[in-house]
Amino acid sequence: MRSHGRMFFAVVFVGAWVKQVLKRPCLDLFIKYGCGHGQSALHFCGLRHQMIMRTSCAQRVHRPSIVRLCTSSFDWLHVENGTSIESSPDAVILPAFPLTAIDWPGCTVELRIIDPAYRKMYNDLLASGARRFIVPFTKTLLPDGRVRYAEMPLEDRRMFRICPVLEFESIKDRSKQTQDDVKYVVQHSVCGLARLKRILNPSALFLLDTSGREDPFRGDCADPDGKVRHAQGNLGDYLRAEVEFLDDGDVLSGANMTADSAQRLIELWTGIYERSVQVGEPRMKSADFIKEHVLTSSTWRLAESWRNLKMALWSHRDRILVRRQAWDWIKKEQDAGRLPHDLPPDFNIKEAGLPQSLGRNSFLWSVRARKWNAHPGGGHCLPGDFWDPMLRLLSARNVQERSEILIDMAQEEINLMYARDAVRCALSPE
Repeated sequence: MRSHGRMFFAVVFVGAWVKQVLKRPCLDLFIKYGCGHGQSALHFCGLRHQMIMRTSCAQRVHRPSIVRLCTSSFDWLHVENGTSIESSPDAVILPAFPLTAIDWPGCTVELRIIDPAYRKMYNDLLASGARRFIVPFTKTLLPDGRVRYAEMPLEDRRMFRICPVLEFESIKDRSKQTQDDVKYVVQHSVCGLARLKRILNPSALFLLDTSGREDPFRGDCADPDGKVRHAQGNLGDYLRAEVEFLDDGDVLSGANMTADSAQRLIELWTGIYERSVQVGEPRMKSADFIKEHVLTSSTWRLAESWRNLKMALWSHRDRILVRRQAWDWIKKEQDAGRLPHDLPPDFNIKEAGLPQSLGRNSFLWSVRARKWNAHPGGGHCLPGDFWDPMLRLLSARNVQERSEILIDMAQEEINLMYARDAVRCALSPE
């Protein structure tokens, strides 16, 4: 009965866990990565034989949120193709660079400029002496992260109205080093937040220039069967947006959490660190680092650290999942006598008949690992429920609200980890 009880407990969590299997790689100096014996090299056309760690299930425990700003249609600007419009009198006009990424006030951002439209944007900024633009959050095409509204469903053609304002600090031309694949590498500071009121030239997101060179890094798309095709054309122009700056007294201040909130977050983050050590998952440097970081950093810095950690966790769990699915299929084929038990070193899993659905997962994961997206910390392969709480953080009205959201998210991750542990225990042999 004890065994059956454990199995029943595990099954309760399976449905919620399935929604959490897509993650995104992220590199950050404060994160350590679990390096167990289960690491292997999995590619779309080749698989090397190594042990796969068992992946478990988990339940997402829902706590009441302070605000669900990102679920309100009022906080999204839906964009339709149309002619350009005139700006309002005395309006603030800034260029807009939509990405599936969120950056936090007071932090720094590096962007790699690939598309012709954004090469033009930076050239115009340099020529005019201006240095600021907004980065609205939007969905992008899988798997390469292109913003092509003409190819996206109607419900995805929208931008979150609360936007980071970036100010570029230095710009380096990398044309020669990258054979003109990357034009600029630009360092920015996030100098504040703005509210996106309207787009003045929405057609820029729909019209493609097919006369230029084909982009070798950002032209790949995946059809439902996993086959690769090349997208036709690049955006020829960038967006201009009418915005209003948000007057938040603590946007760029060093406003920290209260002592009680900080202590609670330290306890939760330390608990996450300890569980991650036990199961070999990505984690922050140490418990001492967590305590110092929470006590001395603004809530914006803490938001950045949390986003980076969550990206690393999702990437790690996705990698484990893809490997496990591939090896489960190989084991099934071996048991049926269709594959040899001793796989050759040059074993090609695609040619061996890997199902199209698993092949697509392998392909998408390999694309996620590429470093050629415009935003190194972008997450276009992540599902919407990853970004929802991050957008709530971005929209929080003050330090206390951000503190409570950070605590809620940390508690949810603790619940997730314990649920995964319970499933791992239930499915492991006695």
